[in-house]
Amino acid sequence: MNAKRKYGARQAPRQATPEKASFMDHFRGLLTSWEPAFKQFRTFERVVNAVVGLLVCQGRGTLTNSIMYRGQEQADWSADYKAFNRSEWKASELFRAVLLEAIKEQPVKAPLVLAMDDTSLPKTGTKIPQARWCHDPLAPKFLDMPIQWGIRMLHAAIIVPNYINHRPLALSVAFEPIPAVEKVKNKEGLSEAELAALEAAKKEASLTTRAVRLIANIRKSLDESGEKRRKLLIVADSSFTNGATIAHLPANTEFIGRFRKNARIYAPTEKKEGKRIYGEVLPTPEQFRQDLEIPFQSVELHYGGGLREIRFKEIQNVLWKDGTRGQVMRLLIVMPIPYKVVGRRKRGYNNPAYLLTTDLTSPAAQLVQAYLDRWQIEVLHRDLKAGIGVGQVQAFSHAANERVHGATVAAYSMLNLAGLRTFNGKRTKDYPDLPAWRKRKPPMRPSQHDLVSMLRNNLTDVWTQEQRRMRRPKGWVLSHHETYQAA
Repeated sequence: MNAKRKYGARQAPRQATPEKASFMDHFRGLLTSWEPAFKQFRTFERVVNAVVGLLVCQGRGTLTNSIMYRGQEQADWSADYKAFNRSEWKASELFRAVLLEAIKEQPVKAPLVLAMDDTSLPKTGTKIPQARWCHDPLAPKFLDMPIQWGIRMLHAAIIVPNYINHRPLALSVAFEPIPAVEKVKNKEGLSEAELAALEAAKKEASLTTRAVRLIANIRKSLDESGEKRRKLLIVADSSFTNGATIAHLPANTEFIGRFRKNARIYAPTEKKEGKRIYGEVLPTPEQFRQDLEIPFQSVELHYGGGLREIRFKEIQNVLWKDGTRGQVMRLLIVMPIPYKVVGRRKRGYNNPAYLLTTDLTSPAAQLVQAYLDRWQIEVLHRDLKAGIGVGQVQAFSHAANERVHGATVAAYSMLNLAGLRTFNGKRTKDYPDLPAWRKRKPPMRPSQHDLVSMLRNNLTDVWTQEQRRMRRPKGWVLSHHETYQAA
């Protein structure tokens, strides 16, 4: 019997997920946890249908293709657009549900590793809100200014250390835009109050300020969910390794990030002399790496699809005056890792990594493994932008930009969780058959195409918004062309 709310919208009854649930049962159950984020059930239902359509639609990931894929091209389209533009709900509430579900997949009492990075969604329109000039990491090196026009996004992902085929799983728990402050051409005509307001707006819109706020919100969600004693380890690149971020870390939260190889670091003073905290100047991180008197530590860690020997150096109690200021840190130097280059006899080597961490007690091998696992957020960037089509939605309001991108990323996290709970993170025979050219070297774990293909095949039973059941022949699945090429 369907329950009804005071506004008359129909509400689906809550049902417990059975022990031997199917892929769709898990996915539906996970999406049901979004319902408290909406004031009306009909808005929740419309947003879920639109976002699932964005995951499985072919071609560009736009709301138009989502509507057409669900067979609603002859109906009124305005309701789907208004659900993201005018309805009162926050994408952060959807990510909070993802965070609470991701905690259940973590080992008991193990630190929660949070990878953090920023990325940009390329755009072309000059009237798109929150669009700005962003750094382009894929631009040619000979360019003086490698920039592109787009929306800068702050991305955070929880690392699930299941290590299927020696690779962890990353689940996005935040994906929010970083707006740019409009430039003022003539600052001389502004009053002191207007100049102060302009500087405050710039500080509010900075990457560091947004990162500090995001870390505080995630820590608060963990504390409210009964995980107050669980350590939160933030793993980030050099953009976040600064005093402003580290000085505002919440309780029971540690940070590890990269910094420059030629940074000037100090030792703490042995005897306190007034306010002085910096002692003698230490060698640079690059000099520490080349110093043969400092022994290497060697340990086998998960990296690159296997257990590999990782060598690193550890230097305790250092201060970085120009970066982390008065915070006592620990320096970890990860040595270059050899790898085979196709067509060459000699091995290739990546660059060494120079890490600073506020965690002075945890084993160094555990921190290095967390840093190596951070690469999964870069894999997420590729899957979201090149596979799912995040950033292709044509949204022309601040609310729609934040909600449609955030909801799509959160839905993809729920899709990964459904695959993890149904198949234990492995690529079983339940997935569609691989093309002949891929059977020689099958993927090591379910790819983004595998998950989307599984969702498409299951959605043929609930094709339209009214969930009218469509009959199909026994054993029917999508063709390889639709499954792998047009995803």
